[in-house]
Amino acid sequence: MPLHNMTVEANIARYGTLEEIAELMGFVGSPGARWLRMDGGEVKSI
Repeated sequence: MPLHNMTVEANIARYGTLEEIAELMGFVGSPGARWLRMDGGEVKSI
């Protein structure tokens, strides 16, 4: 699937900046993110 189609389908208004991505990676690797489940979007639940 072309990148443009993926961004439209996923409702992505813009890409994250390098700083935003770095902050996210810092959080995901921290104890505060221990409750997050990373499944690539395969499971649709709350």
